[in-house]
Amino acid sequence: MLTKESIFDHTDEEIAEWSRGNLRALALAAIAFCRDHEVACKDFWCYTGRLYAPSWEVHESTDDVVSSIILNMRSMGFDLLELRGDEYEYTVTMSGWPSEDELEYFDLARPETDELWRIFVPITDFVAHDFSYQREGDAVTFTVTRR
Repeated sequence: MLTKESIFDHTDEEIAEWSRGNLRALALAAIAFCRDHEVACKDFWCYTGRLYAPSWEVHESTDDVVSSIILNMRSMGFDLLELRGDEYEYTVTMSGWPSEDELEYFDLARPETDELWRIFVPITDFVAHDFSYQREGDAVTFTVTRR
């Protein structure tokens, strides 16, 4: 028999899945908002990155920086396809966001979502690294280089 408590008792896995979905949707909603209100999406993500940058000062190595970027993107449902590099420079390829259904729901084209990656430009700059990215099909490849 279900009790009121059991209906509202959620597993960590359920919470993580909902969190991932909410984060994905929030990022897409921000992109759609910028487009619909003629706000440069690039500016939104760079501004957000500048707000977060000071919290990254604990990252002392390129390994730490790249690991945190990968973890952030995997928390949104990205898949890690390839990782290569060393303590000076890494190149990483990821895919898995957004899905075709998500693009349709928010009436976005895949290239419109690329600006999200700009969040890491001010963050990596803050910790003395350079960041660049490019899309090829459903995958995005980014490079992080220590200065």
